[in-house]
Amino acid sequence: MKMKSVFSTILLAFAVFFTTSVNASAASGEACTGKYYSIGDNATMTVQVAKNSNTRTLQWGLQLDSGSRSKFGDKVTTQLLAARINYSNINLPYAPHTEKPNYNFHGSLKNYQLIGGGGGTLKKGDKVYLNFQIFGSNNKSDKLEMLCDVE
Repeated sequence: MKMKSVFSTILLAFAVFFTTSVNASAASGEACTGKYYSIGDNATMTVQVAKNSNTRTLQWGLQLDSGSRSKFGDKVTTQLLAARINYSNINLPYAPHTEKPNYNFHGSLKNYQLIGGGGGTLKKGDKVYLNFQIFGSNNKSDKLEMLCDVE
């Protein structure tokens, strides 16, 4: 009986972790296109998907909004904290970048490696989760998460 209780607690904790850690600007079921907004309303990310027969390439450009740039100081670092394809963690496809606040932090994702082995190429129907952190040289920060379906 005690083992069942421990298992239930672990299962509940896992479910809570997954539902709270994927608190995305776009809920699953929405296409990976258009604009996504940071939690603090300081940044916007524009996303599009390039289509080639059976494969896809997700492309993004993340920028601080013009009214927010002065809040972050003279340098901004944007980094990807987590990335998942179909709820499996992948090696991060974006290294930290430090630039002036007006920079367009851009990147793309086509081929990926799963953490622990394996990998693949992005395709129609894949669910993509990206979690960006934005840090200013004056310690101001913001976060932008995206969870969407590749069309």
